[in-house]
Amino acid sequence: MLTRRSLLAGTAALPVCAAIPLIPIVDTHIHIYDTNRAQGVPWPPASERVLYKPHLASNFRTAIGSSGVTGAVIVEASPWLADNDWILERASEDKLFLCVVGHLDPASASFSSDLTRLSANPKFRGIRISGSSLKEEFYPKLEQLATAGLSLDVLTGPDQLPKVAALAARLPDLRIVVNHLPMYPSPSAELKLLAGAPGIFIKVSAVLRKDHEGRVPDSVVFYRDVLDELWDTFGASRLVYGSNWPVSNRLSDYGTQLRVVGEYFRSKGSTPARQYFSENAARLYRWPGVSY
Repeated sequence: MLTRRSLLAGTAALPVCAAIPLIPIVDTHIHIYDTNRAQGVPWPPASERVLYKPHLASNFRTAIGSSGVTGAVIVEASPWLADNDWILERASEDKLFLCVVGHLDPASASFSSDLTRLSANPKFRGIRISGSSLKEEFYPKLEQLATAGLSLDVLTGPDQLPKVAALAARLPDLRIVVNHLPMYPSPSAELKLLAGAPGIFIKVSAVLRKDHEGRVPDSVVFYRDVLDELWDTFGASRLVYGSNWPVSNRLSDYGTQLRVVGEYFRSKGSTPARQYFSENAARLYRWPGVSY
């Protein structure tokens, strides 16, 4: 069984970056895809010069280097049903991949049967939807996730956050994680709505940004205000780490974004840092063999 002790032991055996010593790191948000497949990929588009190339396990291992990352969660960005099976196959090939967040459309007539089939694989731990799927008519289907012990990732903008809060109020047993915060400018009022629902987690996976001169600052000082707001609003037990690799490559390399958030959360103490980098992720996704 994968426990905190075994995670720590595995991390200690690796070279670890100075920003976050001896803390197991689970990256809860990466994308794996192969643009060289015969059938191609629906995302990213070929116009994306940084992203439109194969991004596979070997590429991710190169990106993380000796950073201390001990596990990762693959989030499927493709709307093609068959790509859920494709990433489950990739996850089975590399122990670094702890679990998969699939992509199913609640509007599909086959949603329930597809969910039943895919969740028979223990590494399938939830799905991601967009804000446009946060409709009351889909609540019964989304409730099936809670019944199965699965989670829901939500990719949305500030205007849809009240709908996330409404969903959480209707389905309090559903573990929900909002992707890619902080948002700029910060939707402070909406964040407070989310904070009122204990089943909502926040994926801190979009920290780096350009300044007014078009540069990407690499100092935590530049980002402290927005990180403070998330910390003050949600506390230590509901924030999870995600890189959004390889999309993160648009702004910086893997090590830089990890160092920025590492410096921030380490400054809160070793316990909050462990919660952010691994323990909260285990409570959220509950991948095979983990204690939470």
